[in-house]
Amino acid sequence: MISEIAIIVVCMVVAIALLITEVFFIPGITLAGLGGAAAAIGGIWYAYQVSTLTGHVTVIASLAGFALVFFWFLRSRSFRKLELTADIPSKVVSNLEQGIRVGDQGVTVSRLASVGKANINGKIVEVKSETGWTDENQPVVVTRIEDNYIWVK
Repeated sequence: MISEIAIIVVCMVVAIALLITEVFFIPGITLAGLGGAAAAIGGIWYAYQVSTLTGHVTVIASLAGFALVFFWFLRSRSFRKLELTADIPSKVVSNLEQGIRVGDQGVTVSRLASVGKANINGKIVEVKSETGWTDENQPVVVTRIEDNYIWVK
């Protein structure tokens, strides 16, 4: 009986360790996750082979153990070293902040196959063509600005 309990405990500890490794260190579906799932299924199956009560106790204990380790891992200070704490001070510059207005003229820098680049007021910006297809180095006029898109004709 002692050896059976030892096998079940080892399977469940390995399962919890591999699943925690999968969640926190190598996310995605990897061998750690698959190995953890296999160890958990094998340990629970073996526990139910011993007896139904042992199986029930194993399921409850392994779920509680996984939850405890998971929350302990989230709360531990060593995990804080892995977090991204840098602030990004940059921001997106809107077309209104660039000083582009309806009626401004410019030249296409790239082909506008509905969307492309144009030089308007000395600034290279992304524009949408109202006419569909416009070749490179063609004059364009800003017809409207909505939802941070510059429409040209």
